[in-house]
Amino acid sequence: MGTTQPIGFFERYLSVWVALCIAAGIGLGSLFPQLFQTLAGYEYGSVNFIVAGLIWLMVYPMMVSMGLLARPMLIAQASGPVAAALILEKFGSTPLLAVMCVLVAGSFITSLALPAK
Repeated sequence: MGTTQPIGFFERYLSVWVALCIAAGIGLGSLFPQLFQTLAGYEYGSVNFIVAGLIWLMVYPMMVSMGLLARPMLIAQASGPVAAALILEKFGSTPLLAVMCVLVAGSFITSLALPAK
């Protein structure tokens, strides 16, 4: 087995950093509500450009650390599940949701039914 490195300062207190960021977000939103309402308005198709950009900044370092030759193989392997997810999201979500609602509602109604005599 290899040697293990001690956990870093940031990783050790990750929960604290998350709590501080949440508190800072709530505080800034309370101090500057108009600014954050304006930022929330920058969206297209229910995708906020600010959030999308921040997620891209978070993921980008992991993408560049991946080898250039691994990317086409990764895309080829992921294209099947991604295509299936996109098709299901676009065309299957409403019928699937309807079926799930009928099943849940049906089981709820039958649980309320009076017992047979």
